[in-house]
Amino acid sequence: MAVSKKARFFLFGVMDYSFQALFDFIRFLARFVPPRVLVATAYGIGYVMYYIRMESRQWLLDALREALPEISDERQLKKIARKVFSAPLRSMLDPIFLERYSERVEETLRKTTDVDEIARKVRETEAGGKGLIFFSPHLGGISIVHAISARFGNPYTPLVRHPDYTPVPRYVWKLALLAQSLGCDPEEPAFFTGPGSNVVPKVLEHLKKGKRVGITFDMMGSTVVDFFGRPTAIASGIALFALESGAPILPGYLARGKDPLTYRLYLCEPLQYEITGDREADMRNILNKVIEKGEEMIRKAPEDWISWFGLRQWRERAKKILEEKSPSDG
Repeated sequence: MAVSKKARFFLFGVMDYSFQALFDFIRFLARFVPPRVLVATAYGIGYVMYYIRMESRQWLLDALREALPEISDERQLKKIARKVFSAPLRSMLDPIFLERYSERVEETLRKTTDVDEIARKVRETEAGGKGLIFFSPHLGGISIVHAISARFGNPYTPLVRHPDYTPVPRYVWKLALLAQSLGCDPEEPAFFTGPGSNVVPKVLEHLKKGKRVGITFDMMGSTVVDFFGRPTAIASGIALFALESGAPILPGYLARGKDPLTYRLYLCEPLQYEITGDREADMRNILNKVIEKGEEMIRKAPEDWISWFGLRQWRERAKKILEEKSPSDG
């Protein structure tokens, strides 16, 4: 039975207030509850959801088997799946930990990451004066990677969905304000995307000034590409910005360590792609390179990718797009 708009509005409202309350409660608990206990609790909740949501569990396991053929151990796949159910809660803890234990996080990051080498690579990549596009999937410490970068002298402006256009706007606003307070580019903390945002010219102007932006690709879009072996409808903004500005794309992500306060920042080599002058082909070529690198990064920490369940909807969207195109193509 279809859910009415009124019922859906009520449901999302309840979710919004629930997430707010949970977020505030965890921030309060973080004052005196050890990080390991909070992480264990998040995993525990995820494990419960894994066993309760049988249909989602089966879909996820099938998706993992298909996307991670190198993992043949079924027990390992199930372990990853249980942590995937915990990923949204685990992601909520990252800014809370950085807020509460900023000095310890920075100290451990200096031990795990060659900060000077990171800075050198950033300067070298942006030396052409066309700006720089940082790129990461929604992986690991995605909610704090911009703050970490700013704290170590490499600020950039992330593109983020405007909270008002998310299912839980109050919660997302609260999370966004905390993340911004932890570290950002003071001149341009964020570019909000969404209806009426007119974000494309703003980003291109920012890059034209030689500035940096951060963007992801793993979200619902209208461009159908092959992602983890199947047609998937994802956002193509990163390809548009790279093609229009000539800015290099520098992939990387903030990986979590075994200790809750340990992170490591990985930066890969800039993406290499050929520009032919055929706009459509060039856009697709850039996007395919982005996806190839994105898949590679996700495979390194599949349990920390928060978009596994989004993948299902993106594939359904791709199917509809292809079905709508097929009559005219014939």
